[in-house]
Amino acid sequence: SVARVTIEKDRIINVVLEETTGESNEFKDASYPYEPYHRAREEMAPLFLAANSAGVDTFTGATGSSAAWIAAVEKALEHARR
Repeated sequence: SVARVTIEKDRIINVVLEETTGESNEFKDASYPYEPYHRAREEMAPLFLAANSAGVDTFTGATGSSAAWIAAVEKALEHARR
């Protein structure tokens, strides 16, 4: 899972969430058949912005993806503080 986090003046101003398929290193696109993944991807990014942190709940139905995105945002924020 990948979280591209843009920070400006100690605020998260943009979050882009992506994930690769298990079979390859290609990112899942609109043809990926699991709808909860797509909803989680769309709904979680604004939650990170609103919280200005990785402290958001996992998304029901896409728990694995959302937990990985939470960890990725945490890691991005840790690197930004250095």
